[in-house]
Amino acid sequence: MYFFYSEDIFLLNNQIKKTIKELQQKDQYDVLSFSLIEDDFNTIYDNVTNLNFFSSKSIIVISDAYFVTEIKTNFNKNYSLNKLEIMLKNFNPNNIIIFVLNSNKFSKKLKIAKYIESSFNVKYLSLWDEKQTIKYIIDYLKSKNKIIDINLASQIYNLLPNDLQIITNEINKLANLKSELNIDIIKTNLNKYHNEDIFKLVDAFINNNIDKFIKLYHDYILLNDDIIGLISLIDTNLSFYRDVVILKKQFKSEEQISTILKSHIYRVKLAVNNSYDINTLNDKIKIVYKIYKGIINWNINKKTLVEYMLIKNMKG
Repeated sequence: MYFFYSEDIFLLNNQIKKTIKELQQKDQYDVLSFSLIEDDFNTIYDNVTNLNFFSSKSIIVISDAYFVTEIKTNFNKNYSLNKLEIMLKNFNPNNIIIFVLNSNKFSKKLKIAKYIESSFNVKYLSLWDEKQTIKYIIDYLKSKNKIIDINLASQIYNLLPNDLQIITNEINKLANLKSELNIDIIKTNLNKYHNEDIFKLVDAFINNNIDKFIKLYHDYILLNDDIIGLISLIDTNLSFYRDVVILKKQFKSEEQISTILKSHIYRVKLAVNNSYDINTLNDKIKIVYKIYKGIINWNINKKTLVEYMLIKNMKG
């Protein structure tokens, strides 16, 4: 029984993959994935508690585990804390549960959080510092047979946002270049990444500005050809804006929000100035999560359906 939490979705996904791989080396498991926001809680409950006739074993990954936080969350309509507690006390012993929370908030004041802490293997995946990230850049590129030193790796680090999913996407592109890496090649390739354009794209999505969104979406795909990376970026930004809104309602200053979220003050100011609605953000997060889950489970054709589903959401 595991509970993983972190602000960084890349670290979370890596930890989930690592844990599943370790478990499957010991025994055969089916892997099921659910969200406490997106999926029917009754379905989750049944999968966790029901005894399978054939005694098959399952690893059940349950994301959006905000019940250990004091963050107001729009869980699935069939969810209740009482039903969750009953589920945890009556789970099928053949199953392994992995709860996942994309946040650093774990309130030990809550009874359910205390239960999780005492009954689960709880692991917080802290954000990497500059030294760890630069080492990751060097190790990744060397594993792809690229010659890289700490100076070039530092340049890469300084040119990109502090987001491991973005960093991985970009250094993978560098790894696929036929030429050797130098500062000019790095700058030429990484300067194509425009954080401002991502902000504009997400802003257009939130405000249902379809024409602007389509243009920016196509520009990004033409430049990067990485739909799952884009969906991850949109999700990261939406979650960030939601956290900003919540902290602003708690009368935190922009400087305090910047410190709490470990984000640049400019990014916080952009979010505050746009006065996003929390319900709109939650709605957008749900559809983006559904798309992301569909892509990784091969249920959604990322070449055709992703854009359609995003636009359909904007049309209402």
